[in-house]
Amino acid sequence: MVSKIKIKEEIEKRLSVCHKMEEPIVKSLAGSESLRQSILKQAFEGKIK
Repeated sequence: MVSKIKIKEEIEKRLSVCHKMEEPIVKSLAGSESLRQSILKQAFEGKIK
């Protein structure tokens, strides 16, 4: 029983680390998508040479 509790605690600790890493990745992806849309808009408007 003690080993199950330790395994559960270790899994929760690792998931917490994963969630902390996920936030900046999601923000970066959103920023990349915004930049992509801006570049496409400029390209279709003929502003990119």
